[in-house]
Amino acid sequence: MLKFKVGELLTRDTGSLERYEIDTSYNFPDNDPKLLANLKGEVILIKTTQGINAEISNFKTEVELNCSRCLEKYPQTIKIPSMEEHFYTSKPKGIKPTEEISFIDMKHHEIDLSELIRQEIISSYDMIPVCKKDCKGLCSKCGQNLNKKTCKCDKSGPTNKPFANLKNLLK
Repeated sequence: MLKFKVGELLTRDTGSLERYEIDTSYNFPDNDPKLLANLKGEVILIKTTQGINAEISNFKTEVELNCSRCLEKYPQTIKIPSMEEHFYTSKPKGIKPTEEISFIDMKHHEIDLSELIRQEIISSYDMIPVCKKDCKGLCSKCGQNLNKKTCKCDKSGPTNKPFANLKNLLK
């Protein structure tokens, strides 16, 4: 469950808070990201003068990624120490049109943390995801996954070395 009822909290004094532990399975739209483990973490909801501040800490899950070298799927543990989002009851003054803000669903008196969590998970991916540090990747000639089997392609042929002729300038 990534939606939290905040109707009662909205009636309390500013600074009031509610704490929750999350340990739940969840399917993001289009399976992006694809979760392999439950979402786990602590949620603190704090009443502010303009809405609710949601803090998530000690967040952990596991996702499925594709290796950028061998293209195989592999599990990646995601740990995020903290994330935070403010949910407004109405549009605050002074907000620029380019700023992205979140609102409380006043019809149902709830906030949805799924988009915040999804974006934080994706932003924590490695820039170039690899299944293991010594991944050998694919053969550039036949496409064989070199982690599983070596191929018999001729590796001695011409290689793409655009600066190879620069060594002749030193003679």
